[in-house]
Amino acid sequence: MPFDPQHPLASGWLLGCVTLFTLAVGLPLTFVPLRWASVLGWPAPGRDAHLVIYLGRCLGAVALVLAYLVGAAAAAPAAHRWAFDVLLLASLAMTAVHAWGWLQRSQPMSENLETFFYAAVAVSTWWIARTL
Repeated sequence: MPFDPQHPLASGWLLGCVTLFTLAVGLPLTFVPLRWASVLGWPAPGRDAHLVIYLGRCLGAVALVLAYLVGAAAAAPAAHRWAFDVLLLASLAMTAVHAWGWLQRSQPMSENLETFFYAAVAVSTWWIARTL
């Protein structure tokens, strides 16, 4: 994934987000969803975990596709402002999902703390997009 020297902040932000998200979420969810969930503190599913594994892999695969597209846009972020929209909307949605789970007390503490991470990504993405 090339880097745009004319827009180093925007290009670097997209590449950094894609790299972190791919390594921390996309790949683990796609290939080892139950191990990934265990590391985050989720209890093991019941006897029939096939649906959980299937949904994890589906979400991981979609995350990897989005990461690829956003990463490709980092080569020319000013020409691909849609990538910032995708990143902003996804991080806002993830903030809402995590906050809702926190309010319901239905998720481990690691997921509660991710609420702040996704909110910070949303604010940073919005601000960096305005520099283009």
